[in-house]
Amino acid sequence: MNQSAGITSICYINLDRATSRRATIEENLKQFAGPDVTIRRIRAVDEDYVTRHKIAGSASQREKACLLSHRRAIDRSLDMPGYTLILEDDAQLGSRTMPVLNMLLAAVPGDFDMIFTDLIIATVPSMLKLFRFYREQIRNQRAGIFHAAELDVFAGATAYVLDDRSKRKLLALLDTAHPVNEAYDILLRRLSLTGELLLGYCFPFLTTQSPHAMKSQIQPDCDQILNIVWSDFRKLMFLESDAIKQEGKLPLTVDQLGGDFCDQETLDLLSILKIMLSRRFPANITLY
Repeated sequence: MNQSAGITSICYINLDRATSRRATIEENLKQFAGPDVTIRRIRAVDEDYVTRHKIAGSASQREKACLLSHRRAIDRSLDMPGYTLILEDDAQLGSRTMPVLNMLLAAVPGDFDMIFTDLIIATVPSMLKLFRFYREQIRNQRAGIFHAAELDVFAGATAYVLDDRSKRKLLALLDTAHPVNEAYDILLRRLSLTGELLLGYCFPFLTTQSPHAMKSQIQPDCDQILNIVWSDFRKLMFLESDAIKQEGKLPLTVDQLGGDFCDQETLDLLSILKIMLSRRFPANITLY
């Protein structure tokens, strides 16, 4: 990457029947994308398409449809030169998303194939590490692009940036992903681990999720608890989370799970962590 201009186009993926999602993201993009950015809706592939075309593989029908939808979005972005931001329709920009993202893209090394503007962070150690790093970044008014391989486990493909070279590279890799045996984001992580893709991520996160994210069209109902936890953490790591919390727009969904969800040992540990993670707790501790 490292082209002269910043984001020149945005492609967002949306099912025909998801009219509420479409209205939400279009209003958000109208407010924050900027007048010089081309916005294109990409008609998402649905499960009926997967069935009719007999798309082979062990992935679920929804996962196959998701991968094919992203492939369609990347393909349609080829006629829009420059940096393209690919979004799923539950993604949201903030007032600082585009200025900060364009600033970072102007300085990023040219070897990244994809840059995520937010990610699912799936493990407690990584959450704690990023929580402390977020505090440091916000305190110093900094943002950056980092190697996703440094995260132990990550997932998600709600929002990411591609340039002209990486669009063609990713399409070529996706064309070899037959039969479809894994979800799109898991495929990307595997390609990262094998060295076929170099993935970066912006931190603090430069995009967040709309309330529609709590009604996942990809994950089955049994995974809803994971979706809630992961989504809430992503919102906390958003560059503008403090601002939207002050506006009352960041209620954590996990707070609705009920006090009986956690066992007492977990609650005791949380009491300790609340103190240690507080802004008032000493940042540097010397052991004697």
